[in-house]
Amino acid sequence: MIFGSTDLAKRIETAQAQNQMDYAKAYQQLLSDSTTTALRLGSAAALYAGVESPLTQSFGLGMDGEVEEQQIEAIEEFFFSRGAATHVEVANLADMSLTTLLGKRGYAVCEYSHVLGFDLQQLGASPAPALRPYRLEATELEAAAEAIAAGFMEQNIGEGEIPQSIREMFVVSIQTAGSSAFAVTIDGEIAGAGGITILDGVAMLSGAATQPKFRGRGVQQALIQARLQFAHDEGCVIAQVSTAPGTISQKNMHNKQFSILYARTKFVKMPPM
Repeated sequence: MIFGSTDLAKRIETAQAQNQMDYAKAYQQLLSDSTTTALRLGSAAALYAGVESPLTQSFGLGMDGEVEEQQIEAIEEFFFSRGAATHVEVANLADMSLTTLLGKRGYAVCEYSHVLGFDLQQLGASPAPALRPYRLEATELEAAAEAIAAGFMEQNIGEGEIPQSIREMFVVSIQTAGSSAFAVTIDGEIAGAGGITILDGVAMLSGAATQPKFRGRGVQQALIQARLQFAHDEGCVIAQVSTAPGTISQKNMHNKQFSILYARTKFVKMPPM
């Protein structure tokens, strides 16, 4: 079991914030879009990826100590000037001044999540899985992103239209700095895929989905194991994932010996009319 200390939380939140900065840079390079941008605030960061994007939010505030009101004002200006609500992810190990300021400024709670961790130094040998995930080459990333987006939309490839913004989100996220993607093929088709980003020795598992027609065949379990092994081989000491509390996803991670490190609360404030 890993102890969810403040130091560990800061390391993870800082890595998440850096990933936001890297996402904005990758988006601009891959899609020549300057509207996707990020703001650095100490070890924290805020990402704007579109008004409706689930990635438009901030991470890492309060991990450097007391938060000053001008920091919140800077983030609000960053989002409000682009017509977006201000979403702030707050680790429950962040300095309490952050929550106090958000309450004072009229923020509301809109989401809870748990951050879970796995001690990669304890990764033991696993039986050879029936499915064999493999690390994707650059030429395969578009197809993998299509499969992830389809699974995310609860449909199979070709069954319905996938919004361009969703497809682009996965195309870019698996090509940010420190990122790799793994896939499982069944009957010659990508059944499911998942990403992993390694920053400062923290392996962040994300963006995993399986096409509905291939579910119940161990795709996700195989992808988790493959990414953990990859992170271990790359010298990481901890793997991290976030889930909604009490969900099947969280139960699956507990079954893989992940433990809760700390919680996050997402706060929101709508832009002025």
